[in-house]
Amino acid sequence: ESFRQNGFEPNGDYNGPDGQAGYGDTQHSVDTSRMRADAFNTFVEPVLRSRPNLYVASEAYTRRLLFEGTRCTGVEVQLNDGSLVAVPAALEVVLSAGAPQAPPVL
Repeated sequence: ESFRQNGFEPNGDYNGPDGQAGYGDTQHSVDTSRMRADAFNTFVEPVLRSRPNLYVASEAYTRRLLFEGTRCTGVEVQLNDGSLVAVPAALEVVLSAGAPQAPPVL
């Protein structure tokens, strides 16, 4: 009510074409248990439970790709304790380091 009294208009979609001015409910994602749903909880965590061959290391940085000739066979990562670990690939390597990090690795 105080927003309206101070001249602000309601904004039902602050990500919409009318801009972000105004007030309204915050937009967020919740799962069926009414808990906040983020990308990790929604997409990665369910797969981790069913894939014993999948490991996720947080705060690990890809240092370089490992090659045998012209074939990429794995990656070398630096863990948050500073240790370097070579991670071999059985079939393929998918580099998903993001726009800022992929070029230095390549």
